[in-house]
Amino acid sequence: MKNSGYTYFDRVLPQDEGVPIAAFYALRYPHSTEETWRQRIKAGQVLLNGRPTAPDRSLTRGDRLAYHRLPWEEPDAPRKFATLFEDREVLVLAKPSGLPVLPGGMFLENTLLYLVRQRYGAECSPLHRLGRGTSGAILFTRDSRTARSLAAAMYQKRIRKVYLALASGTAMPDSFTVDAPIGPVPYRHRRPFMRFFPTAGRR
Repeated sequence: MKNSGYTYFDRVLPQDEGVPIAAFYALRYPHSTEETWRQRIKAGQVLLNGRPTAPDRSLTRGDRLAYHRLPWEEPDAPRKFATLFEDREVLVLAKPSGLPVLPGGMFLENTLLYLVRQRYGAECSPLHRLGRGTSGAILFTRDSRTARSLAAAMYQKRIRKVYLALASGTAMPDSFTVDAPIGPVPYRHRRPFMRFFPTAGRR
């Protein structure tokens, strides 16, 4: 499906003062070249303080930039989810496998966050995440006060999460515990991802 596009907002900081707009975007968002940013600015996709601008216009501290990314084709993902529980403060939802929780990469509207806000309102936010390929119950809060309260409970380990996994073609016992630690490993993107290190022990 093709989404409706998205607008990214930036505020110019003191260290960016005097930098041309095209160079600012090429440094801040290096997935595109400076020439590509020049073309977008000339096409009117970038606004400076609410108005069209030029690629070589120098920035001033406090300037407001808005880049409108044109609609793009998102990867397919299941868009149906069930509501397991709801009240005025929380939602418990059944996330299907294949549906990302949050926007990222090529996903924007094919995400649980977008779909939940369409159905229940813009204040809804996930308390935790499940991987795109993981199905299961996920808790959304419906207001900022509940989000702060439950985030504190999560941090204090007063909320317990249990994961179940199905495996076939293995000789594993019916029940066992993996106590290997999790740590960052290099990844092709800026942020590392976490993985298990089984050398730390298994029982």
